[in-house]
Amino acid sequence: MRLSAFALSLSLLVLAACGDTTTADIRYSTPEHTVATLLDAYGLHGLSADEIRTRRREHRLRLTDGPAYRGCFERLEGLSDEALAGFVVGALAENHDDLRTQIARDLARVSAGTRATIVMHLRDGAWRIDLDASVPSTIRAQLRDVARRAEEQQRRQGALPAH
Repeated sequence: MRLSAFALSLSLLVLAACGDTTTADIRYSTPEHTVATLLDAYGLHGLSADEIRTRRREHRLRLTDGPAYRGCFERLEGLSDEALAGFVVGALAENHDDLRTQIARDLARVSAGTRATIVMHLRDGAWRIDLDASVPSTIRAQLRDVARRAEEQQRRQGALPAH
């Protein structure tokens, strides 16, 4: 009888421990999965580079999964971040056949051809893109300036609240 009580106690302890575990979202579980999730959010995953360029040229790139898209980034707030994210999506989409990933602990660098190196950090079991580290500083400044002007124009037209 003692052995049964011990086995039952041990089983309950194991079950309780299992209840405390959390599972990471597989869409962000590796840098490669995060890239695939990002491209899939636009319906681009699995398309050839030529097909992607054609869709872009014909303005047929449409975000189809906003929550998955937002989950790919550490931060995504406002037009400035959206502009930076657009650069990242473009770099990854145009070079998706030739991406190279290097991982050192909780930092990943995904080389997207010569255009960019996308930087990701592992936090809470998810690899997320660091926009500031992924977009070259000169391009980042240009994109933020364009976003700032767009926000100012929207404010003048009443689409955004004044500061």
